[in-house]
Amino acid sequence: ETYIAGMLQDMLYLKKLPLLPTLSTGSYFKSMQGICSDYLDIIPLRKDRISFILADVTGKSMVSLTIMIMIRAIIRVIINTPQTAATVLNWTNRGIAQEKAVDHYASAALLNYDSVHKKMQFATAGTIPVLHFSAKEQIWKKLSKESDPIGVEKVTEYTDIDIQLETGDIIVVYTDGLVEAVDDNGTQYSVRRLKDIIQNKADLDGKKIIESVKADIGEFMGKSVSHDDQSLLVLKIQ
Repeated sequence: ETYIAGMLQDMLYLKKLPLLPTLSTGSYFKSMQGICSDYLDIIPLRKDRISFILADVTGKSMVSLTIMIMIRAIIRVIINTPQTAATVLNWTNRGIAQEKAVDHYASAALLNYDSVHKKMQFATAGTIPVLHFSAKEQIWKKLSKESDPIGVEKVTEYTDIDIQLETGDIIVVYTDGLVEAVDDNGTQYSVRRLKDIIQNKADLDGKKIIESVKADIGEFMGKSVSHDDQSLLVLKIQ
C-alpha cells in the first residue's frame, strides 16, 4: 500500500519549478518514511494570475492520499475561473466536507500572484502560515490567520487577504513539520530560526535562500530523524 501510494504521489510532485515573471521561487521538500501528507503545486495560468498551493493533510494513509488527490483535482478545475482565492478554498472545502466517510482534514494556503502589478491575494484554511518579509522596512509580518481546516464544516467561509508587494520582498509558506523538526536534544528548529536564516540571506534569489535553509536544517538536526514531512515555499519579488 505504501509503495503504491508513493508511486502515485511521485506523479503529483513538481519535478521542476517553472520560470515566472518578476518572481524568484524556491521550494524545499523532505518526506518522512511512508506516505507523504504534504502537497505543493504551482499553476502559472497567466501573467496576472500565478497560483501557488501548499497543503498538509492529516494522517499517513491511503485515505490521506485520496484527500490530497481530491483537493488537487478540485482546485485545478476551479482555479481557471475568475473566482478569488477564498472562494476556491470555500468550494474545495464543500467538496471534501460532504464526503461523509472521510474523517481526514487538510490545512492549505492558496496564493494568487499578479506579476504585472506585483500584487498577491491569498486565503488559508487551517494552520499553514503565510509570512511576509518587507525589504524596505526589514521586518516580518504574519499575514495569515488560523481557521477551520478543509473538510471540517461545509459552512466554513474563508477570507481573502490582498497585499501590495515591492521588489526584494519575500513571501514564505511552510508546513509545521519544518519548524517542529528537532535536534538530538529534542529542541525544535522554530519559526524564529527560519526567519533569521531567510533574512540573513535575503539578498539571494529564491533557490539559493532555500539551499541555505536546507543546509541550516541539516546542520541543526544532525542525526535526529524527522517525524513529519517538511515543506517550504519561498517567493522573492524581483
